[in-house]
Amino acid sequence: MIPFSWAQEPAEFAALGFNPAPGSVRAVDDAVAALERVLRRLDHVGQLLVAPSADGSWSDTAANACAARIEDLKKKLPRRREAVEAVCQALSGWSVTLSSNHQLAHRYELEAEAAQKAAEAARASPIFTMAAVSIDWARSTEGRQRLAEAQQAVSEAEAQLAAVRAKANKLEGDHGRAADAVARAIRRTEPLLEVPFGKQPLGHPAFLASALSALTLWSGRDQGDVPAPSSWPRPDAGSGRWGAKAPTAADWLTYAKWDAVQLVADAEGRTNAARHMRHYLNNTGEPLDVDPGRMMRDLPRFRKAVEYDLSRHDAEWRRQALEYFERSGGRPFQIPVETDWHAGSSAQSDDWSYALGEFWYKETGVIEVIPSRDGGEPQITMRYQVHVYDTYNWDQGKAVQIDGHLVKDSELGRLHHVGLAHEYEMRGHTDTMTRSVGDGSGPSPSITPPTGERDGTRADPAR
Repeated sequence: MIPFSWAQEPAEFAALGFNPAPGSVRAVDDAVAALERVLRRLDHVGQLLVAPSADGSWSDTAANACAARIEDLKKKLPRRREAVEAVCQALSGWSVTLSSNHQLAHRYELEAEAAQKAAEAARASPIFTMAAVSIDWARSTEGRQRLAEAQQAVSEAEAQLAAVRAKANKLEGDHGRAADAVARAIRRTEPLLEVPFGKQPLGHPAFLASALSALTLWSGRDQGDVPAPSSWPRPDAGSGRWGAKAPTAADWLTYAKWDAVQLVADAEGRTNAARHMRHYLNNTGEPLDVDPGRMMRDLPRFRKAVEYDLSRHDAEWRRQALEYFERSGGRPFQIPVETDWHAGSSAQSDDWSYALGEFWYKETGVIEVIPSRDGGEPQITMRYQVHVYDTYNWDQGKAVQIDGHLVKDSELGRLHHVGLAHEYEMRGHTDTMTRSVGDGSGPSPSITPPTGERDGTRADPAR
């Protein structure tokens, strides 16, 4: 099976704050291996192309038509083989570049981590505490000298971290330009294949998938998975660095208050709000899974927004599918698709509003084209998933109304700042659903959200 979600490399870059060289070497190598199998199939097909002779079982008209078709294939086959080989060579080179850039990215992450630790150690110097405790000592000659040395250590460590991040930023730019060059080289094979690849960049999983789909139309293709999102929204700044200060007695009282609030919310049936607050107070910082299926069930406006987002793409998806179908000679095939990220609101439900507030959502899927048995228009369906993303954090200067009380984000954000709670990411996707792809002229098809047996109540073991 050809992987769709090939663009994401499972690596953390906490010190740098971003991955300067995204991409999966293994997935690209798998794609090269798949193309090499296609090359072998094409060579085998070329050996089998022999024009029929009129031996009595063929009419002259039928024999001539078949011979003409075979001659046309003989002309196209070398060009298609050339295209496959060109893409194979381009991806092989990209695999080498990707591997080299991965090594640089991981080296920069280690350097950034070391510089970050040095900066934290410099900021934690007892000299700053002594200066805060004793103003007279801080004003003395020794105090001023020691403070200057401590501040210099902080400045040097921060400058070193900035220099490493600058190198990583340059790598990110070089990496993107190299990916664009490979994508252009692959797209130059479109006239030879007579099938378009789409306009996504190389780092987009749909680009590689659609390219491989075009390259394998005449030799068969395995059923693909629904692609994962090619990218995720960048999280907000939130409350800044976790554990930057030591907690005070007042902070522990604030923690106890919100721990009691989540217990009350759970008892009152606001199970999602309680679950998310409980995860924040558990202080792990690990991502939390959310269920867009239950969200669509509980938030009808969100469900309608997803239905509209899918239906407004139907006409273009159907046009592409019919174009590909005609060019493929009427063979079944698949096209990976992906919509943009959109902002969603959970204001219809107090429970979800306190749990999420505003969030991001998008859809990814595979358009499947199946020929009609009677030779008519093919059946065009879509297998898809709905994805949701948000960050559970508290932005400075904001506030929220909870049961008629104004709660400033700074109150809850301080728990993260002093290390008693931890902000985190929330993401999730529905089970795979199936829908017909129309021409976009009719009403949006209704979605029945897949929630399984999970209901989100206190009796739900997965909540």
